[in-house]
Amino acid sequence: MRETIYEWMKNLAVFYLFFTAVMNFLPDGKYNKYIRHFLGLLLILLLITPILQIFRLKDLVDRNFMANSMKEELWEKAWDLEHSQEDYLYEQYERELEEQIRQIMVKMEAYPRMVEVTLDKGEEVEIAKIKVTVKEACSQEKKEAVADELERIYEIPGERLQILSG
Repeated sequence: MRETIYEWMKNLAVFYLFFTAVMNFLPDGKYNKYIRHFLGLLLILLLITPILQIFRLKDLVDRNFMANSMKEELWEKAWDLEHSQEDYLYEQYERELEEQIRQIMVKMEAYPRMVEVTLDKGEEVEIAKIKVTVKEACSQEKKEAVADELERIYEIPGERLQILSG
């Protein structure tokens, strides 16, 4: 019991030294009150430590802390999983649009080498850019016809559509 009290007093002395050092090294500024608040919370924790030990509440506090930490980790993992699923859906949507554009171009006899669709992921998902590379044998008229058709079907302005020969 006596050692516990000495340990507690030693911790308080170290805390006050730390508190004084921190307050002296910091310039007078707008964060001063926040640091005082945080250090005040640490002081409260130091002051109630003996009470927790006397009533053996430390284990209860530790269990509750661990339970809350585990809940927080589960929420973070669920959030990460939700975002990874969302990214996967966007990627699949881009691939489906690319396949649709390939089919449209084949029907128009403008054979694509590469089709790349980029989505804008705002509140509403919209096509940010369509980049198509066609075979060099494709005429300029076919390229323009494909561009007009893609603009009409996907309701995008011509600036977002790029048709290259390659």
